[in-house]
Amino acid sequence: MNNFTRNCPECTKIINYNAKWSCEKAQLANRLCKSCSKKGNKNPQYGNSGDKNPFYNKKHSKETKEKISLKNKGHKHSDEYKKNHKKIFTGKKKSIDKNSHLKVWINKYGIERAKEMYKDYKKLLSNKYSGEGNPMYGKPSPQGSGNGWSGWYKGWFFRSLLELSYMISVIERFNISWESCENNLYQIKYLDWNNKQRNYYPDFILANKYLIEIKPKRLQNSVNVKLKQQAAIEFCNKHNLKYKLTAGPNNLNLEILKHKIQKGELIFTKRYQVKFENYKKI
Repeated sequence: MNNFTRNCPECTKIINYNAKWSCEKAQLANRLCKSCSKKGNKNPQYGNSGDKNPFYNKKHSKETKEKISLKNKGHKHSDEYKKNHKKIFTGKKKSIDKNSHLKVWINKYGIERAKEMYKDYKKLLSNKYSGEGNPMYGKPSPQGSGNGWSGWYKGWFFRSLLELSYMISVIERFNISWESCENNLYQIKYLDWNNKQRNYYPDFILANKYLIEIKPKRLQNSVNVKLKQQAAIEFCNKHNLKYKLTAGPNNLNLEILKHKIQKGELIFTKRYQVKFENYKKI
């Protein structure tokens, strides 16, 4: 099948046609490409944002939702679609990068202008999804998230070896009553360095009196930790608690960890269990 092409009169992008007459007709009408034809006031929904949108403050009825559900059920992508989709989203260097904003802007505006636009774009996304815009705002971190050695000790989920060491070497050793702060009862609001409101959850409450935050010494004077500390002290003053920032005891040695695992008291998350097995062989 022959392909006929012409350039978009606005962005000069190449437009492909399967028939000569359709290409000529578009040329005579000076038609724009799909992207340019829907920009700005050319978009059918231009100016219809917010309460001007015809569907503003409305919801689909139950019947409509069922119709949409039935229509989409059983829909299967072709093998060709799956193959192309797999190429885009797998591999060390994802080919989706070829169509990223930066690549498009470089082709359209040149590398210097594109870099400036991309920098502004990333800043916009950062502001949009940080603080209250973050979908996880106001929620404790999911179990298994983060980069610390995580797992379960006697049913309690820990997020770092520092926390685990503190639990075994301090709380259990001296038989101190405790509770985890991973719940909304101990949610502490604070403003980060960018003046965005965030939440943080300390590590432990000991003896109904001490709020414990465990951080390595190298991080204790960081801006982020200091801002959290200030908010935590205010929280403690309101709730008759005492704040304590500590580096905790030294991390547990290999033999103690192996013993706890053998007794069934300690279970690492899957990726750290593999890492621990490799560590034992060294």
